[in-house]
Amino acid sequence: MIINGIRDPIIALDIALHLSKAIPESYLWIMSNFDHSTHQHDSPLGDLFIDTSVNFLSGNGIYTK
Repeated sequence: MIINGIRDPIIALDIALHLSKAIPESYLWIMSNFDHSTHQHDSPLGDLFIDTSVNFLSGNGIYTK
């Protein structure tokens, strides 16, 4: 799972796109209106970030609401 903010100043979006194409069975999640920061757990987006990451890493696929 590759997570990238669309406005990330550290890892450019084209690098994330390249990685997702190069890694078999990867999943690219581009977060609009975000940069390189981690999201707080006590927010709707923070909960989505955690739920999606845990589900992906546990082999349950991608979390969607």
